[in-house]
Amino acid sequence: MTTTTPLATGYTEIAGVKLANGKSIEGQNLVLNGAGLRTLALFKVYVAALYLGQKNNNAEEIINSAAPQCIELVLKRDVDAKTISGSFRDALKQNLSKEELQALEARLDELEGAINNIRQIKEGDRLCIDFAGNGLTRIWFNDALKETISGESLSSALLKIWLGKKPVQDNLKKALLGA
Repeated sequence: MTTTTPLATGYTEIAGVKLANGKSIEGQNLVLNGAGLRTLALFKVYVAALYLGQKNNNAEEIINSAAPQCIELVLKRDVDAKTISGSFRDALKQNLSKEELQALEARLDELEGAINNIRQIKEGDRLCIDFAGNGLTRIWFNDALKETISGESLSSALLKIWLGKKPVQDNLKKALLGA
């Protein structure tokens, strides 16, 4: 049974990708806070969408929140799953101290394993990472649950990929914050 579901609240379109204006996680309604396109060189990589309980443009508050949240990535190109998990790891190295990385190592290995088990991600596929607010991080791929990882610190670490002091892309951070 899928517990991350779109709500019938309309859609927003970014780079040809339709994103639900709302989602529900474990019965908690979330709103689309912001969305934007991740590019690398001249290539469109994915559209990212951030869902929160209520709109918020403060990255630190979002990162440190224990409330349910969700980041959804819709791929704009075919990519090997190891490329995605590797880019997550690289972004985390830019935003976390060595001590924070070491403390999260087992959980990051679980995350990488879940993503790598997908193997090939094709254009249009959806990778959703939801933070249930109870310390659980769940990895969904095309609406199928792939992994559940315990530990509250993982959610704030992962959000730093897009919202941290050194995000993967500055204009994507601004877009996710609704700017």
